[in-house]
Amino acid sequence: MGDQSGPIYLLFQDGTVGEALALDLRHYGYKARHFVSAAVMGNAAATLPPAAVIAELEALGEEPLAAPQAPHIFVSRQDDMSTRLRAIRANGSGFFHWPLNRTALLHRLSQLLAADSAEQPTALLLEEPGSCAPVERDKLEAAGIRLLDCDTSDQLLETLRREAVDLLLLHADETPECSLELVQALRQIPSYQGLPVILLTSADKRSLDDAAIVAGVDSLLGLPVAATDLAAIIHHRVGRARDLRSAWRYLARREPLTGLYNDEHFYETLRHTLAARRAGTNAALALLRLEGDQAQLPGLLVEAAEQLHRLLPPASLAARLSDGDIGLLLHGLDASALEQLASEIDSQMSKLPASARLGMTVVSAADADPGQLLDRATQALQLAGGEAGDQAVRSEADQALLEQWHKRVSQALVRQHFRLVYQPVASLSGQPSSFYEVFLRLRSEDGDDILPREFLPAVARAGLEPQLDRWVLSRAAEVLGSQRETAPVLFVKLFAESISNPDIAKHIAQCVRENAVRPEQLVLQIPESTAITRLSESARLVRALRDLGCGVALEHVSDGNQSLELLQTLKPDYIKLAGNLTRAAATDVQQQKRIQTLVAQARSTGARTIAPLVQDAGNLSVLWQCGVEYIQGYFMQEPADVFASEALSS
Repeated sequence: MGDQSGPIYLLFQDGTVGEALALDLRHYGYKARHFVSAAVMGNAAATLPPAAVIAELEALGEEPLAAPQAPHIFVSRQDDMSTRLRAIRANGSGFFHWPLNRTALLHRLSQLLAADSAEQPTALLLEEPGSCAPVERDKLEAAGIRLLDCDTSDQLLETLRREAVDLLLLHADETPECSLELVQALRQIPSYQGLPVILLTSADKRSLDDAAIVAGVDSLLGLPVAATDLAAIIHHRVGRARDLRSAWRYLARREPLTGLYNDEHFYETLRHTLAARRAGTNAALALLRLEGDQAQLPGLLVEAAEQLHRLLPPASLAARLSDGDIGLLLHGLDASALEQLASEIDSQMSKLPASARLGMTVVSAADADPGQLLDRATQALQLAGGEAGDQAVRSEADQALLEQWHKRVSQALVRQHFRLVYQPVASLSGQPSSFYEVFLRLRSEDGDDILPREFLPAVARAGLEPQLDRWVLSRAAEVLGSQRETAPVLFVKLFAESISNPDIAKHIAQCVRENAVRPEQLVLQIPESTAITRLSESARLVRALRDLGCGVALEHVSDGNQSLELLQTLKPDYIKLAGNLTRAAATDVQQQKRIQTLVAQARSTGARTIAPLVQDAGNLSVLWQCGVEYIQGYFMQEPADVFASEALSS
């Protein structure tokens, strides 16, 4: 993509929509400019003609758009036939409606630009021996058509195999029946089923019409035919055939409604993923289920696909598996990054007018059966239905699964099958620091880690969150007590239920006292969403932690307006940005501005900013320029057992 000679011009009444689409196009290598006025765009087109125009149909005036030579793609919030016909009359070569299927739009754009830069079409002419030339070769070649010829059917087949032929011209005056048989024979060869065929004849066309259609002839032309007309027909037929081949390749792997991959491609890739995982490649499988009004479901799926397009890292694959199910294959992400990504997907899907649930499981080296892996992800999906009071009725299968996980988690707490891992939080100012975020892992029977996304929904629905938080805090305090020489600072997440529990502060004080830990070595993390919905409980906990001397961090921060109010109310020591801000920082100017705003707001209240999920040097550089003080992520180090005292026995 991105090989066009001129820029792509975008015309949208809402400038933010045009700017966002322009950023997407630039990501794929296109040059793009967006406008909110057709007149201003027309002036720009007079100076620098565009390669293509993508315009909101409602933004058109009475006059046609400037740049008539460029292909036009129109977008509208209406999807009726009168709107589509209006787009055709405005010289439209493509039409899309909101919510926008960006994958399909990008595919159509690449088709149109490829057509403008396509190679010279090659036509093969089969003439009857001794007949007069049916076409004016020099005029066809002047019209940009490369013409080859042959005079026997064997020569024709040999030439087709040797040359890249785009269209077949058959001259059939004396024996049209033989030419029709020849077309039928070609149509039985898979490679030539889509080859355009034009039959030229001086005989009565009406006597051949039905037979030509049955044989698979695309156009039946009576001679004589003007060279200019024939050239136009050839160009149109070849262009149409190229578009169809491109569409076939696209639809062979893509689902047309959403632009996501189809289920066949997903399952094939999943099989390859299992083979690669046995060779040591990180991978995870997730299932996203949307449930709502059937009439609204298509639009919801397109909106969900759009959000996934923005949230998922480049190595991911998203596919529509059934009516409301979307499968995700995620590669190269450590467990903390997977958890953060899952939280962001949950957050975005909660904004849709539908019920959305996400189940996720890590692909282990022992996994060999795609069906079993999908069953595991489906179980995680079933558990992701919320807390115990959220569903009045559950199926017997769901209840049995919940009881199974309740028993497993309870036993893991007793048998020490949980463990902690730690990810460094590095200073961008060069100041020495020994900061680590604590992550929880549950070991499976074969020794592999189970992703928290698989067992935490069961923990929540079984009411075990406070008990699990107490275990994590106790273990973290033990580690701090054993590391007096290095004196690390540990950042520990708290569940929402623990934040609302007044006894959690007493437990933290007990852990600090029993392990002789300096309180400032323990920083408790409160999610922004929890602080918003449980502000009074969060404020009460923060006051208790301040009295104790522990640090406070506000995590998953993304909303500038609400974040400022929370910062002024809670006055945390640190804020941790939402992962979607970090991932988009290197390429999205708007996200950079949001980060700069949040950093400034944090500094105004004395808080320092941490950026998680930093995956490369490009993001690191941009975050530093935005004023971020600390970073963490796979680029630095994935979570690991970095403290010797944390080695647990089975």
